[in-house]
Amino acid sequence: MRLHPSLFSRVAVGAVLSFAVAACAGSSPSGKATAGSGAKENQIPTGIPTAIPTSIPGVPTGVPGVPGGVPTPGGPADVEGLNWKLPPCPPSMPGFVGLALTGSILMPKGDMALGAAKVTLVNNLGAETATTISDGCGRFRFDGILPGVYKVKFVVRTFKGEQTVNVPPGGTNVDIRVDIKFLQIAVFKGTWDHVENILDKVGVPYTMIPADKIGTTDFSKYNIAFINCHDPSPTQLSSTVQEKLKGFVSSGGALYVSDRALPYVTTTWPGMVKDLGNSGNAGTKKHTVFDFQLGSYLRGAMNVPIIYDMGAWRRLDKSQPANTLPLLRDQQTQEPAIVTFAYNNGFVGYTTYHQGAQMNDAMTFSLVFFITRL
Repeated sequence: MRLHPSLFSRVAVGAVLSFAVAACAGSSPSGKATAGSGAKENQIPTGIPTAIPTSIPGVPTGVPGVPGGVPTPGGPADVEGLNWKLPPCPPSMPGFVGLALTGSILMPKGDMALGAAKVTLVNNLGAETATTISDGCGRFRFDGILPGVYKVKFVVRTFKGEQTVNVPPGGTNVDIRVDIKFLQIAVFKGTWDHVENILDKVGVPYTMIPADKIGTTDFSKYNIAFINCHDPSPTQLSSTVQEKLKGFVSSGGALYVSDRALPYVTTTWPGMVKDLGNSGNAGTKKHTVFDFQLGSYLRGAMNVPIIYDMGAWRRLDKSQPANTLPLLRDQQTQEPAIVTFAYNNGFVGYTTYHQGAQMNDAMTFSLVFFITRL
């Protein structure tokens, strides 16, 4: 069993699986994000349910390749957890042949979808002619489109982009990628987690900052901030730091914190997250998806394995305040693995596990979902 060295000696175990907030860090090559306002420019489109217990008839509940129960650390399920794949995309809905503009919204590298994005079709006069929402595989469709030049725009908060499309009489299909110039992300270094590994994987730029510089960081440059897992000192939890974090989130920013960095949340927003201390055990644990949007984005997979690569991680109480939403729950204990809550114009998210080690497809998708939703 691998434990946080502040309590026990370390031993390698596996890697992790999940959704996303901050991670425990170390330096990694990074691109710098373009400076921005720090305010979220668009909200989640209305009509898409969020943070509700999911029970959808006909949706598969098994996890391919992952045996039941909670395996021992380092066992076969750890490896299978790392290799766990998303179910395939369901077939596209049929439309009018020859009269459709179809396409996919993709992350910067083009190998990952951006689901639940608001997609707008604009004609050559600048008028919006149609709007839709991309599905969990990033796909969208506009039927009955006359030939001509159009602009396709999409947005999920700070993740957005656009592309001019010449639609011929027979219709066409296009791929549109997230424009990285709109992404301003700060990653604060930690000790045991490396969310930047996943950001590198999906092609999202960020700026690395030492964790002890939170109190002097100009948060107006950023839309998203990750605080990687580490044990913060009293100085790092000062009133100056708390006011910085409050101001950032209040103005529309999204803050993500992982594992042992939870005191940044509990001291800044007392009573919003109830925890059980640093008592988690290393190993693979199956979790139920408790959010309709996430279930759709994971293509109907309602259960996912999370591999905790170290012991002594901070557990959460299964009962959380009414305004704090659990997105994943441990199948045995019902304890959340990830929670979120709103504060004025922004959001705070927290994960009990480390992000940087969770490099399988399902958990990378989960991280993308998380950072584009909050």
